[in-house]
Amino acid sequence: MQQTQNLKLNLIETSDPLSPAPLNENTSTLDAALAALDETAADLTQRMIALENCRMVAGWYQGNGDNNGITIDLGERPLAVMVMGRNSYYSYVGFVTGDSTTNSQNSVDLEIVDNGFQVGGYLNGSNSYYCYIAFLGGWETRDFPKPKT
Repeated sequence: MQQTQNLKLNLIETSDPLSPAPLNENTSTLDAALAALDETAADLTQRMIALENCRMVAGWYQGNGDNNGITIDLGERPLAVMVMGRNSYYSYVGFVTGDSTTNSQNSVDLEIVDNGFQVGGYLNGSNSYYCYIAFLGGWETRDFPKPKT
């Protein structure tokens, strides 16, 4: 008996005796393939929901050199923040997630706060310009579902 290329379904020929076995095999094969598609669709739906809950905000600020730092108000607590800046000698980068901080020379350079993030130290140089990217989203969806293997 011949079979289809992809799902290996039985192809009934006119010379084959009439038997329900090949049709039952085809039905079982199709049922298993559709069940696998349902699982894949459910996994993709969960991944889309997680992606829809994450947003990215980009912006810039000018440092003031104040020891108290600057708070950048984003209106909500970000999941992660990356800040980049440069003066005539050095480039500065800070990256934080969750409750971590970036520190240098006894000062907090970058910290996530309830309404955004706070910068100080090397990321708040007087009259220096910095750009940032902040990732926003619900804390309950910060971990993306892993694809099935």
